[in-house]
Amino acid sequence: MKTGSVKCFECGNKAPWATARHDVAKTSGVRYSLEHFPRLQRLRRKMLSAKKTICIERPKYLTEFFRESGFDESKPVLRQAEALCYVLDHLSPTLFDDELIVGSTTSHRLGTPVYPEFMSHVLWPELPIISRRKFDPVAISDDEADVLANEVFPFWKDRNIFEYTRRKHNTPRSQKLSERLAFYILTKANGITHIIPDYQKVVSRGLLSLIEETREQEEKAQDAEAAEFYRAARVSFQGLIRFAERYSFACEQRADISQPERAAELKELAAILRQVPARPASTFHEALQSIWITQVALHQENSNMALSFGRFDQILYPYYASDSAVGIIDEKRIAELIGCFFIKMGDHMPIAPAMVHEIISGASTNQAITLGGMKADGSDGTNDLTYIMLGTATMLAMREPNVCARLHQRSPEKYRRSLLESIYRSGAIPALYNDEQIVQALTEYGIPPVDARDYGIVGCVETTVAGKTMGHTGAIVFNLAAVLELALNDGVYPFSKEQIGPKTGSFDKFASYEDFCDAFNKQLQYMVDLAVDGNTRLAEAHAELHPTPLLSGLIDGTMKSGRDVTRGGAKYNSSGVAIVGLADVADSLSALNNIVFEQETISKKELLQALAADFSGHKKTLALLTRKSPKYGTDDTKADEVAAGLVELVASAFARHKNPRGGEYHLGFWSVTFHASMGGMTGALPNGKRSRAPLASGATPVSGAARRGPTASFSSSQKLPARQIPNCIANNHKIPRSLLGRPGELDVFDSLVEGYIKGGGMQVQFTIQDKKDLLAARDNPQEYKDLLVRVSGYTAYFSDLNRKMQDEIIARTEDVI
Repeated sequence: MKTGSVKCFECGNKAPWATARHDVAKTSGVRYSLEHFPRLQRLRRKMLSAKKTICIERPKYLTEFFRESGFDESKPVLRQAEALCYVLDHLSPTLFDDELIVGSTTSHRLGTPVYPEFMSHVLWPELPIISRRKFDPVAISDDEADVLANEVFPFWKDRNIFEYTRRKHNTPRSQKLSERLAFYILTKANGITHIIPDYQKVVSRGLLSLIEETREQEEKAQDAEAAEFYRAARVSFQGLIRFAERYSFACEQRADISQPERAAELKELAAILRQVPARPASTFHEALQSIWITQVALHQENSNMALSFGRFDQILYPYYASDSAVGIIDEKRIAELIGCFFIKMGDHMPIAPAMVHEIISGASTNQAITLGGMKADGSDGTNDLTYIMLGTATMLAMREPNVCARLHQRSPEKYRRSLLESIYRSGAIPALYNDEQIVQALTEYGIPPVDARDYGIVGCVETTVAGKTMGHTGAIVFNLAAVLELALNDGVYPFSKEQIGPKTGSFDKFASYEDFCDAFNKQLQYMVDLAVDGNTRLAEAHAELHPTPLLSGLIDGTMKSGRDVTRGGAKYNSSGVAIVGLADVADSLSALNNIVFEQETISKKELLQALAADFSGHKKTLALLTRKSPKYGTDDTKADEVAAGLVELVASAFARHKNPRGGEYHLGFWSVTFHASMGGMTGALPNGKRSRAPLASGATPVSGAARRGPTASFSSSQKLPARQIPNCIANNHKIPRSLLGRPGELDVFDSLVEGYIKGGGMQVQFTIQDKKDLLAARDNPQEYKDLLVRVSGYTAYFSDLNRKMQDEIIARTEDVI
């Protein structure tokens, strides 16, 4: 497929990554490319060129409400509902030209909402320079910066979730250690996120029906807390309806001063917003608009991170089928509406201080959509809309949405082939998920099969029962490599020389590998206990200080229980953990067992000296560790057994705990960009990792270790015990675009992926880019601003990543298929 000689019609770039994405005819059966959608071209171009800008409306109005009303501690759920309504009643109903899906997360085309009740106050010191900082500048006017600095942040500095928890528990050790960012990170400090609301309920029932249900439930409530919850949910739903009505009125006003064609569109949008989300959607357009306006409202209640949509093609298919059957819409119009929705999803970005961008960069808000896969009854759910959504996402090739495609043994060959062609053309989307393995993992953790089969993807890669789970799937990010360092150093953290973990013995005194493993397990248990303690304290703070009545009203189980999701009201109540450093620790354990303890090729004292010196002056030791020890990713039985055993060990450590809502901890092996940042806070390791170098991403082998090619690497990851990984894995692979573009190579790619799925692989995702293009994009970011890559679960524009993360992706093993 020769695409390199054809210029991209949008940017004039001749690179294959820029041209292949526009032709989606072979990808999905959609008979169009982006040239056929002038509206989408304009919206895409405007979004890509938009300047990221801080919006102060939300924090300003939230602060106003609490200054006037105070914090009613007797009715926190109702108080939060009223606070949300105050914000929704005052936000500007912002409209932009060309949009067919309206409702803006902020008042800007590309805005960053501010959440002072969570962690946004950390921006306070940077406000004078944030618009001029070298990396990731964010625009804000001086007047608006003054509002944040003098009115908003002072009010919340002692009232945010993190400080509330610190003050209540006198700065517990678990919280202090999380601030170090080296051992684990507790994300509940930044809100209740990483969840899928029940959007099926929104479009099929409408909020008026839910309001009536809350009235009925309140009348028969068994206690005051339940009565308060039902009233709070009703107040939240009513606030959302008013929010939609304000947008309806804004559309009518704009129509009066618009050209006839645009005026007609705005009048149609006004009519739609009078209908939804108050009432059930009756058309495809209404369903899309109903979901989006609800998403916007939910982002005013909680932080804009990883609030995901679930099984998008399954939710919307009845409306597509109905509209198509009566002839009121055609395939091209469907694709245009979907495209408008997808572009609108990118209207907001997270904001963080410069220090945090050294830890995590380039991430969007990771709003995942899930396509294909089994239905709840086990039959295949692939439909015409699946292909249209896939083709539209490929055609646009934007970082939002995070497109996730489910596969199973009976998935149509056409569907699987379409997925792989989309990956090739877009360079990164979608990521692929194996239903059989994921359903097994969820049922192993007590989810009935009928619900497990209806799972959706959250954020990066996390798997959860859509609309029924309060999972906060990214609650804890846990650095397994730090545990290894503590075990090697008698509980001392090498960088600071502090006694962080318990004293478990000097490494040079261990008589056997089993003795060392016992020390490792003790350090693991200790660190898991701390991480869980910190998560528990933050979770309790949310239940006391910041319940979420709108989100709760859209999660199954709460109407029956009469409880907010922060108080255990959901049907399922898990907590998600992301483990960082699997491959590095597994390879390190293999090296210790084989080279240090069994063969004694390297003495224990020599190893400690080499690690302390970052292998400087220890070339022979480094060579033995990197070349003579079994590696995960090479289909080596012993190495893969170590990796699988490590998964089981970590799973058992977390299985000893329940979260405050009575749910279990769901383990996952994915890392966002924390494998780079946590690697930067980890020293040299026995697998040959150099001090401060990145760790391997997700459940992927260490870069350079998978020397036997992708088939062997796939085989290794297939041996991980999926039943103990209900929070899924990120298995990253990189294939040169120039290789995959050769005749017949897509067939080889297809066979590779088909074999991985049939062999029991859980998840896999690809970056399809040539190294030369990545190097060029690193050095000339403006010319490659929409080059997509996979990080560890999510898609990002390569130019948005920090240098460390860019170099890590460039250094990843290239699969030759």
